Amino acid sequence: MTSRRRLIVVIACSAGLATVWLHLYTSQTNSARPSLSAGPDVYIERPVWSQFDNKGKLSRQLRADRLEQWPGEPDARLQEPRLTLLDSLQRAWNASARTGRISESQAALVLDHQVELAQEPQPGGLILHTQQLWIADRGNQVETRQPVVLKLGGWQVSASGFSAELGSRKLELTGNVRGRHE
Repeated sequence: MTSRRRLIVVIACSAGLATVWLHLYTSQTNSARPSLSAGPDVYIERPVWSQFDNKGKLSRQLRADRLEQWPGEPDARLQEPRLTLLDSLQRAWNASARTGRISESQAALVLDHQVELAQEPQPGGLILHTQQLWIADRGNQVETRQPVVLKLGGWQVSASGFSAELGSRKLELTGNVRGRHE
């Protein structure tokens, strides 16, 4: 990617984030405008956030079909979010879901409904399926308290919860852990 393209991408992402930030930190109320409270205060079609490391390499990219900020809600809603990130060992991970939320402080991303987290390259890499997944700001820490199914090669493991630090190759499965090899 050329410097000019990178600058254009950074400016476009910054403009989108500035819009959300302005909305989140202004003290407007909808009580004077009841007709407008039926929909989101702010929405962005097909937002893209890119995060770069200290060397200027892409380390995380979040895309969604739509971002919505609703009155009285501190989190922004995401429709069809897709996250690509590199862990501390420089392995690629892709996460997707039907919906999601990004916190006001942008400290965490929560993916909801038909969540899949997959280690690249496929096939044979780890694939996780659950209904909700919390991902920390830097992307290495992930967890869920929802039932989870992990697939790795011929193994399939299910549990009541899961937490992992992606770059450390360590994970914790909690409650009702069951596994089978196919």
